[in-house]
Amino acid sequence: MKYSTINYDSNRPMPNVVKAPTDSDIGVAIKVWKDGQEIDTDLSVGGLSANSTRNGWQLFDLSTDSGFGMVDYDVRAVKESSVYADIEDMCLTGNSTPRDKTSNLNPWDLYDTTLADKRLYAKDVKNYETLAIISTSTQVSSTVVPLENTGFHFGEYVYYPIDGMWCLRVGTEYIPSTEYMEVSSSVPVRVQLKMPAHSDVSAILNLNVDSGDGFNDNYKLTVVEENENAIEVK
Repeated sequence: MKYSTINYDSNRPMPNVVKAPTDSDIGVAIKVWKDGQEIDTDLSVGGLSANSTRNGWQLFDLSTDSGFGMVDYDVRAVKESSVYADIEDMCLTGNSTPRDKTSNLNPWDLYDTTLADKRLYAKDVKNYETLAIISTSTQVSSTVVPLENTGFHFGEYVYYPIDGMWCLRVGTEYIPSTEYMEVSSSVPVRVQLKMPAHSDVSAILNLNVDSGDGFNDNYKLTVVEENENAIEVK
């Protein structure tokens, strides 16, 4: 089967048109480009995945019916980020004693997430926040846990993602250490909570990591069904 080649450019989006006879099988071969570079992405045409590839082209088999006119297909290109996590997780704890107390907890572990065995750049940490909701017999309050009371245990040290670097805390200073860390084993996420007497506490971790190399775009493909205006003579 012959395949009509189609190049989609995300910098210059435009619909593509393929003409084909009625009642025929047609093939289209597609590549996607952005910023002058070919994108290695998962493609679908009208919800159908490519049946094969050839020299970087993704091949799709389509067909026309006996009617005249145009059929529009949605073409979707998707590539997942190589490092991605969007986490909202809750830890329930409390203080049943008659005195206020401070507890150090490690309720979350990066190795239990999609970040396991990934290289984690501090610049890819788009959001990192821990919220504490404290309930007593008289009131319910919520507060963001201060940064110094959180952190990530890479080995024996606690690191903080600040201004695109993993930083160590020395006194009140945060000292840049490295751009990335390896999540090759357990990486507990720390939270220090100050809990009033006879209180229930919910600690909620919000963590978003995105390496930014993902891709998601949509295009249009129009197939024009037409009569060949020809007869076959044997």
